[in-house]
Amino acid sequence: MKSKLEIIRARELKVKRDRNEIRNEERGLKLKPCPFCGYKGSPLFYMTQSKGDHYCDDPIYYVSCSSELGGCGVKFSDRNRDIVIKKWNTRWNKKARN
Repeated sequence: MKSKLEIIRARELKVKRDRNEIRNEERGLKLKPCPFCGYKGSPLFYMTQSKGDHYCDDPIYYVSCSSELGGCGVKFSDRNRDIVIKKWNTRWNKKARN
């Protein structure tokens, strides 16, 4: 039997996954499952203008299989939004484990 804390954490995780999926749909992103672990949840897509301690003039785009949401934690980045999405989607392997 699950403890109350485990139930609360499971609900919070579901909310985070649903929120991420909605954000990706609103952005018009069509991202495939993780190319390494096959995680079928919606990958994280985000942009930042800093790399470590340094500020960058050009944004850096990331697609990540969030370990917080149940994935493996792999991350792709590029300064071009379309290229990072293409990198993520073209490395996808249908035979990846679930």
